[in-house]
Amino acid sequence: MTPISEIIPGQAIAIVTYAKDQPEYIALPAHRSEDGIVTTRWKMTWKERLQVIWHGSIWLSVMTFNKPLQPVKLDTECPLAAAKRPSIDSEKEKVCSGSTTTKIIWRD
Repeated sequence: MTPISEIIPGQAIAIVTYAKDQPEYIALPAHRSEDGIVTTRWKMTWKERLQVIWHGSIWLSVMTFNKPLQPVKLDTECPLAAAKRPSIDSEKEKVCSGSTTTKIIWRD
């Protein structure tokens, strides 16, 4: 997989590049929002696409340098799209035999 600098196709958004001058790493173009969420976009090779279809798995490796792990999320849809996004607020509701699920409230 390779990182893509056009985070949202067709939209001009601010891009930062992590590890730009660090040859031991691959430069990582990303969008950093005001609330601290960093979003990157990756392009799979045809071989990687077939492996995902066949095996149904993707692995995520994060270098923590023995520090606490930060929350991470993998997605198949652009989380920055102007279309519907989940709100920060969610409410808990009880379902089937007392288990709890998170209900996401969508904004228009």
